[in-house]
Amino acid sequence: MSTNSPVPNYRVSEQRATFFAAAALVRKTGSYPFERAMAVLAQMALLAGTLTVGILLTAVLTMYVHKGAGAVVFLALVLGIAFGLMPYIDRRLWAMRAALTYLATKQLMTGQDGPSANAADSAKQFLETQFGNLGPIADAHNEVQRLVSKFFREFDKVSELLPIDVEPLRKALAWLTDRVAPRIADLALSFAIGRGDGNLEQASKDAITYVAQNPKPLLGTAIRAHFTEKFLGGTVGFVFMTIGFVVVGALVNALAGDAAASSGIPDEGAAVVGAFAAGFLGLLVGVPLGMLVSWFLRTAVLEPISLTMLLIRFHTCIQGQPINPAMRARVESAKSDLGEAGGVLSFLD
Repeated sequence: MSTNSPVPNYRVSEQRATFFAAAALVRKTGSYPFERAMAVLAQMALLAGTLTVGILLTAVLTMYVHKGAGAVVFLALVLGIAFGLMPYIDRRLWAMRAALTYLATKQLMTGQDGPSANAADSAKQFLETQFGNLGPIADAHNEVQRLVSKFFREFDKVSELLPIDVEPLRKALAWLTDRVAPRIADLALSFAIGRGDGNLEQASKDAITYVAQNPKPLLGTAIRAHFTEKFLGGTVGFVFMTIGFVVVGALVNALAGDAAASSGIPDEGAAVVGAFAAGFLGLLVGVPLGMLVSWFLRTAVLEPISLTMLLIRFHTCIQGQPINPAMRARVESAKSDLGEAGGVLSFLD
């Protein structure tokens, strides 16, 4: 598809927007799945290493220099992670996400598998060739998220149709919209890639218009993918949290119980001490372990699959469908004045 052909008319290699169909398509992106897993592990190691060094330095300064020095270092650690390291990690992971958008789009439109080596780097090079530096692309991606959030979160029509207060419904819609806005922004990038358009802003408006013309299948798929990702990631995280809690708790309970008993504490007291220590250290180890495993699974494995589910649904839905000029005008209006967007149910007009 090109900018000279406003109506999409290409063949989509996969039309089933299911979890397993999307997973199969992700496997066709060459070396990308492995590279993404390594990138996520590298960012985890960077964050963990920074926290470890910072905490140890804080402890040493507090114990051997001055409490104020330790407090200053700890404050610098927190601020550095919040305003320096985390944005850096977000940019790196977003670059991997943009690379997947390119690879999956090419697979959908041409059936072309990703390269068997350096797939992510090859995708990034293409993106830079078409759009320029990835930094401005990421900024444009964030701008699309803000536009989507404003455009789709209004619920004016419900207030007019129902004689009751729908504030909880508005809040629920706003929450869901904020969750799926990044995914719709990915659709905008995919749409621009597909039609070879170097103007990401114009392509984004067209893509949002297509989402507005097909709210039920596209928003529905985005929400389903989001909750699938959260459910699977949360389930696996809970399993590992439980394993960590049970294993560490059992070891600590046995050791603490023996130590307490050998010190002359009565059996009842030894049992209490062992149980308390086991519970505390079990949670101290189990909860972070579950959170880390859940985050890794969601970021490295589930997020690519859920994004691909939405890409499949989007490119399947828009085939042979022209852009509605009235809906496109609403997107333009939302861009110029984000507070004037009509909202999801304005599609009833």
